[in-house]
Amino acid sequence: MEPGSYGRVVRLEVQDFKSYRGTTVIGPFHDFTTIIGPNGSGKSNVMDAISFVLGVRTAHLRGSLSELLYFNSDSQSPEDRPKTGRVTLVFQPGDPGAEEVHFTRAIVASGDGSTHTSQYRINGKQVTLEAYNTRLEGFGVLVKARTFLVFQGDIENVAQMRPLELTAMFEQISGSAAYKEEYERADQERAAAEARLSVIHAAKKSIAHEKKQKKEEKEEADRAIALQKEIDERRATHFLWSLFHLRQDELAARQEADAKREGIAQIQKDIKANKALLESQRRQQASLAKKRLLLETRIRKMTAELDRGSPDLIRVREELSRGAKRLASLQKQLEEGRHGVEEQRARHAALERQLESLNDALAQLDADVAAASSDELAMSETLLAEYARLKAEVGAQVSALELDRAALSSTHQAEQEAQRLAQASLEAVDARIAGLGGWRCVGGKQALAVGHTLTSADFGIAHETLCPPPRSIATETERVEAEERLAAAKERVQELAGRLATLQTEREGASGERRRVDSRREALTRRAEDLANTIREARADKREGAREQRTSEVVAAMRRQIPGVHGFVHDLADVVEAKWKLALAVVMGRDFDAVVVDTDEVGMKCIQYAKEQRVPPITFLPIASLRVKDVDERQGALPGSARLALQSTLVCHTVEEARELAFGTPGMRRKVVAMDGTLINKSGIISGGVYAGLEARAQKWDRQALENMKQQHADLEGELARLPTARQLVTRAQELETSLTKTTNELHFARVDVKAAEERVQEVKGQLAALTKERAVRAPLTAKQQQSMKARAKDIERLTASIHQITDRVFASFSRKVGVKSIREWEQDHLMRTERASRERLQLTTQISKLTSQLEYDRRADISGTVAGLERDLAAEQAAQGELNEAEAKLLESSKGGQERLAAAQEESASLRAAIDELDASVRELKVVALNQAAEVAAAERALKAASSNAAALAARQVEVAQEAEREQVPLPRMGRAATPLSAMEEDGEEAADSPAADIDFGALPRNLRSTDPAARGRFDLEHKEALASLRAALARLAPNLRAAAQFEAVRAREREHLEELEAARRAERAAAAAFAAVRAARHDAFTAAFEHVAACIDPIYKARRPLWDGQRSVLVLELTSSAVHPSGGQAYLALDSADEPFCAGVKFSAMPPTKRFRDMEALSGGEKTVAALALLFAVLSFRPCPFFVMDEVDAALDAANVVRVANYLRHMTRRSTDGSFQGIVISLKDSFYDKADALVGVCRHPDTSASATFTLDLNAYGDVVAQ
Repeated sequence: MEPGSYGRVVRLEVQDFKSYRGTTVIGPFHDFTTIIGPNGSGKSNVMDAISFVLGVRTAHLRGSLSELLYFNSDSQSPEDRPKTGRVTLVFQPGDPGAEEVHFTRAIVASGDGSTHTSQYRINGKQVTLEAYNTRLEGFGVLVKARTFLVFQGDIENVAQMRPLELTAMFEQISGSAAYKEEYERADQERAAAEARLSVIHAAKKSIAHEKKQKKEEKEEADRAIALQKEIDERRATHFLWSLFHLRQDELAARQEADAKREGIAQIQKDIKANKALLESQRRQQASLAKKRLLLETRIRKMTAELDRGSPDLIRVREELSRGAKRLASLQKQLEEGRHGVEEQRARHAALERQLESLNDALAQLDADVAAASSDELAMSETLLAEYARLKAEVGAQVSALELDRAALSSTHQAEQEAQRLAQASLEAVDARIAGLGGWRCVGGKQALAVGHTLTSADFGIAHETLCPPPRSIATETERVEAEERLAAAKERVQELAGRLATLQTEREGASGERRRVDSRREALTRRAEDLANTIREARADKREGAREQRTSEVVAAMRRQIPGVHGFVHDLADVVEAKWKLALAVVMGRDFDAVVVDTDEVGMKCIQYAKEQRVPPITFLPIASLRVKDVDERQGALPGSARLALQSTLVCHTVEEARELAFGTPGMRRKVVAMDGTLINKSGIISGGVYAGLEARAQKWDRQALENMKQQHADLEGELARLPTARQLVTRAQELETSLTKTTNELHFARVDVKAAEERVQEVKGQLAALTKERAVRAPLTAKQQQSMKARAKDIERLTASIHQITDRVFASFSRKVGVKSIREWEQDHLMRTERASRERLQLTTQISKLTSQLEYDRRADISGTVAGLERDLAAEQAAQGELNEAEAKLLESSKGGQERLAAAQEESASLRAAIDELDASVRELKVVALNQAAEVAAAERALKAASSNAAALAARQVEVAQEAEREQVPLPRMGRAATPLSAMEEDGEEAADSPAADIDFGALPRNLRSTDPAARGRFDLEHKEALASLRAALARLAPNLRAAAQFEAVRAREREHLEELEAARRAERAAAAAFAAVRAARHDAFTAAFEHVAACIDPIYKARRPLWDGQRSVLVLELTSSAVHPSGGQAYLALDSADEPFCAGVKFSAMPPTKRFRDMEALSGGEKTVAALALLFAVLSFRPCPFFVMDEVDAALDAANVVRVANYLRHMTRRSTDGSFQGIVISLKDSFYDKADALVGVCRHPDTSASATFTLDLNAYGDVVAQ
């Protein structure tokens, strides 16, 4: 290029940037400038400043924006910690007379100084980054490519760039990156057009296949018409036959119902007559009761007058009444006393037997001790002597402890004796309380009436002696009697109160039940009517062929007879929204009518059953062996059978959406179905669309809903029948009112009894209060003594443990000789028998003492004297009663006249009572008759209901048969008019609904089929089913499509539409391909132009051996890899991975130094990589010239010879006379670069501020000194 045609960098103005404090001017820069200085002086910061001002992103620099500012940690002055900074590059354009351009990039802090941003200025005017880059590109500076900037350590990375990274670099320098977005957009449009064309092609193939299929179906339908006609004739005859006999059976049932109605009317007349007689007798009974009530009032008045006239008689009678009570009480006390005497005698005998047993045990113990003493004499005298010696030694060591333990034991024994005395005193109090009935013996424990409980531990006596001695008979009898009476009265009150509450609740419940039943009956009736109307409307639209009906019946029978059969897939899989029924029917395909079973064995049983029933083939899906794929998106847990049928199928609204989902994702195909039934398989085949067979299949979900409504209607009718009648509810309410009144009266009297019993119990409890207080004082003292005894026992145990420890240490040797762990084991085996016998003797003597005391106490409490006293009191009371009876007889004799009148009135009252009882018996008999009549009416009504229900069922069956005939399009002849649809009949009114077969003309029915013989009817039905099954089997083997002709024409029309759509898709595909080819060619041309240029230049640059002339003589030889020894130099070349689309593939860069075999770039040395990378950068720079070239220590890996070669090459390329020259700025530590440069920029650290400072030396003033 013409020297300086683009311009050059004049200088850098740096302010507070990295190591440069304040404002620093770096430069001026000459054609070839070398920046030198010691390490750490800030040389590389010059490279960063140039890169920063040229707009290189901060990520490629060494630090963030805030880190690029100057910062002196040793000083706090604002000059050493600035908030802003800037770098200005002064550029001189190559045009003659052009003014300098100042490019400035500044770092600006935010308001609080926490963040920093960049600002871009050109000649002091702030501009955007895009405008900034555009102005730089106008001078040939492509910042995105950054091929003119080589950072420290990056030169080897350039040589090792991956193929795709080289491709990206070529995209930037060639400008082909500008076509990338347009290329990708055109590529997507081309792919979409091709996919749409593929879809339409697949649809065309599917239509052609469907066209062929419909043609075959049309031919098969013609063959099936003849069979269908014969089937229709047989079905018409069978429908007429069914309706005829159903009509006859209905008439017979209605006649039976009429007879039942007449019988009910007669019974109701009898009920009316019996009711009148019952009312008459009730009125008579009420009259007599009133008369008797008046007579009873008069009797009471007469009795009162007699009583007023004879006060002595009243007094005698009161004394007789009180005496009778005392006599009864004395008799009861005497009986209980005699029983107590017998118990006391039995207890004495038991205690005497226990004493005898204990005395025998004591004698046996003494005999055993005597026998054991003779055995002790045989013990070794040596062992005994040693034992005695050791025992004496132990005694000497533990004498103090023994004395302490003896003192404690003595105190403990004294406390035990005091405790025994206190316990005996407490027992005496308890005995007196027991005499008053204050104790209760409950399960081995004595319970005080006031609530305290004592156990055997409280008394220190054996379990069998817990119950106290016999009680005071009179006191206990009164207390027990009073308590029992009170408990019985309270129990009676609770029982009656509970019964009253129950009756009140039942009355409220009966009232609420009546309201609920009425409301429920009304709601059920209304719901049943609504369902009946819905069913009638649904039946009018229902269309189910005989073949499908037969299959449904067989599957229903399988579910009843074979365990593990679940039903059809379309019955088990419910559809949430009706709009998806058609689509899901298409997706399920042949599995729509499949039957779900548990296992393969169940499926084989079902197949055998289907063969026996001669039904068309059925597919069975065993759940246990199904292997299904997971669906794409789950909306709940689907059963395996439904997932087998649906699999990974997407459902959408329109065919266009289906195509987008099926073919829109490159490399992935999906199975999609549209709402109209169009199915796109993964293979690309399109099938489906709306046709009659598919609609009928989708409507099977509606038929299932109809069956569910029928079942709901039947359930409602059953619930209505189970509801109680209004009469039953009224009778129940009356019975509850009567029981409630009776229970209220009984509760009043029971509460009176409770009050009297409570007063008696309080009287007895008052007698026990004093003794209870005394016991409350004594019991705590006894408990306190027990606590003291326990503490003393613990102290004794502690001393005993210390004595045992000393004894074990002294007897250690002796214990080993006799083979025991401790001396106590030996003493227990040989010497402790006496102590064990003493302990047993103590226990036996203690028990004998207690039993003796118990026996003596029982004998002192002998109640035989009390019984004798009761006998005397009873005799005296009986004598007094005799005297009072004699006095009463004398007084009665004196008032004989009044008594006779009273007796006459009482006799009349008795006769009235007898008459009332007779009427009562008659009323009861009439009620029984009424109940029997009501039962007869109920039975007759049930029979009437059964007959009516039978007639209604037969009528409903006629409606169903007629509806089935209409649904299956079998016309039935009618009298006087043409065949009328059943739906129209139902709208005519109740008459048509009650007699659905009344207007059917049965003249066409042969006479031999009108026989009412059940056997003949059964034979005809069987023959008809066999013949019809045979015809249907023949028709099923054909499986005709009766709409095949219309569907064939529809397919042809669709074929024509798809041909037009296919042509339009082809035109669109060709247009998209042409647009893509144009963009691809433009991008290819731009990329190829750059690549070919660089590929052609890189090898000569890599060799680079030619002399340089100063006009008259050769001053040096330019060389990179060539030399006198290797004049041909090395080889460097570029290669494309793809010649068609090089921008989508990689670019391979290879270099072979002289005398070296081919190796990967990673295997080259650092110097070899550096030379190869420089050759590549120089070649790129030759295609996209840049006014300057900046390098940071690219010579780090070069040896001295290569440094000279690179320096000479740069000097040559920075000469303005050289074609393609550029301005070179090199940061280097090698002196070989110094003497080749036009100027030197020295960088050092200021001694005062430690900031970087620069100095510029123009070497041109010293002339050319070229080292040969």
